[in-house]
Amino acid sequence: MSKNEHQLVKDDIRGTNWLGAHGISMKHAIGLGQRTGGAMTVTASGINCLVIPEGLEGFAEAKAVMRHGRNAIYHKRVCQSALDVEFYNTGPCLCFVMHGCERFLTPSEEEIVVQAGEMILLPRNVHMISNFCNSNGPLEAILCFFDQTTIAEFEKRSPRASGSQAKSVGSYKIGAHESFTAYMESLNNVYRGLKVSQDLLRNKLTELLYLVQTLDCAERQSAFLRENNEDTGKRNIRYLMQHHMLHNLTVSDFAKLSGRSVSSFTREFKRQFDSTPAQWLIGKRMEHARAALLTSDASIGEIGTSVGYDNPSHFISQFRKRFGTTPSRMRGEHM
Repeated sequence: MSKNEHQLVKDDIRGTNWLGAHGISMKHAIGLGQRTGGAMTVTASGINCLVIPEGLEGFAEAKAVMRHGRNAIYHKRVCQSALDVEFYNTGPCLCFVMHGCERFLTPSEEEIVVQAGEMILLPRNVHMISNFCNSNGPLEAILCFFDQTTIAEFEKRSPRASGSQAKSVGSYKIGAHESFTAYMESLNNVYRGLKVSQDLLRNKLTELLYLVQTLDCAERQSAFLRENNEDTGKRNIRYLMQHHMLHNLTVSDFAKLSGRSVSSFTREFKRQFDSTPAQWLIGKRMEHARAALLTSDASIGEIGTSVGYDNPSHFISQFRKRFGTTPSRMRGEHM
């Protein structure tokens, strides 16, 4: 794969035209764009990788309570189920669930379930997956985003935070507390619709950080704020492979797109799938090819291309190794 081809695929999978509505499905996001006049573009591979907070603008389900630059507080209310939605944070985020339940899947396959009254801290530059089912009503949440200046000033003023030597913690959940609920509700009830200054927004976010430090583990919060974020840019391997296994991508391409070195990618892949990436890819692609061969009128070359093989000879060779016969012979035997 050439450098330009790799960049095109990378842009497509990451979503250059990010749909941008945290917790909103692809189908629903398109509908939102039509209702709000937003320009919605579905990428060629159909990936709904959502960027936040930038993409929260322009959608009825997400309203800015206060926003200045990279500091922002949003209130969102999602009524339709949104399953298997990949999103990407461009800045550290605190998500407080007011009503409903949201499930988050990290790049390392850890599932974090956040119920009403609880919240989760999400690192910057990390791809995650969100699932929300509206069986018990809509999802309502407050999303708080912090710029680097706000975090740096908080650490400078806070002896307990700056003195912590805790290791990186990644994403983590904070349990329910009536003070958290009261504070978050006050943000939405008092400041929604008001034009506030940048200083006021920074003060409210700093106050929230102090509240978390007081009611939760100060060392863990400090580690979150200070960490280099070793998972920066990493994506969930299982999600990536299941959605892109038929693309013309090599193991090296998948490693790059997952945000890992080839050795790290292979190690994590074998842990999750009990197989090497190459063996798994060949198996999946051949199974798809056999199904297409027996259920469609597509040519051998077209089927090979559809499962990631631009070279027909290479495709036929792999098919023969897998099934002990050529595609043409298998099709003829089943006619």
